[in-house]
Amino acid sequence: MKGHETKNHALACFGGAGPQHACAIARSLGMKEVLIHRFCGILSAYGMGLADVIEEAQEPYSAVYDFESLLEAAQREAILLKLVKQKLLEQGFREENVTIETFLNLRYEGTDTAIMVRGNKKEDGSGGDYAAEFVKLFQQEYGFKLENRNIVICDVRVRGIGVTNILKPRGLEPASGGEGLVREIEFRRPVVVSILSERRVHAPRGLKGGKDGARGVNYLITKDKRRVYVGGIPIVKYMRYVDKDVSEMNTIDSDVAIIQFLPPPHGALRPSNIIHSRGGVGGRPGRR
Repeated sequence: MKGHETKNHALACFGGAGPQHACAIARSLGMKEVLIHRFCGILSAYGMGLADVIEEAQEPYSAVYDFESLLEAAQREAILLKLVKQKLLEQGFREENVTIETFLNLRYEGTDTAIMVRGNKKEDGSGGDYAAEFVKLFQQEYGFKLENRNIVICDVRVRGIGVTNILKPRGLEPASGGEGLVREIEFRRPVVVSILSERRVHAPRGLKGGKDGARGVNYLITKDKRRVYVGGIPIVKYMRYVDKDVSEMNTIDSDVAIIQFLPPPHGALRPSNIIHSRGGVGGRPGRR
């Protein structure tokens, strides 16, 4: 993604655990969309079975980029084109299912960094302006361009693609994760927990004590252990337990947790803590 603004792209995930981490990675990169294939767990094998067949041929060539060298490079491309097309025809592809792409490997004179530039065929059959595309790609990659510097052709390359036509285009509708699952864990004594939550940064609907005037006190705990009051009346008698528990709450990365402290059940000596998490991985409780 060097030279590109990540927030203007979608994140594609694959692998068995890919979807579990995709949202967190997309958030850190500023991306707003994640593409999850229904076969993402076996995407490599699935893709190999459906992929187009590619044959390539490449030949070294050293000359300054100008009109004459382009003509000679085009002649070499024509020879390589016949070679890769013949290989694909021998594998059973019809000529109408074979597409050809031509490339020139270019670099600035006096440098050792070359960029493979694909040609854009024009109506006259020429490969287009390789030099202009090279300057554009170089500036995108390195952030500057070299003025008044010759461009050198290093290699001529031709790629033949045998199109399988197995996959059919289909539209994609944005998915919604909804409100996620609600997990409630009740502790009868102070504990230390870590909560992963992706959905909400405020009290879930129906949370006891979530409104002003209700019994119990609710806090939003952020990754930097900052406490945000989200409703309820503090119970002075048990605030020492509340403060002690909240100070030892841990959250991971940018996740948040809604922590609710309620009055203890009748006859109990300690307050009852209920932890609500929506759409996350869940709690990881442990006794202190």
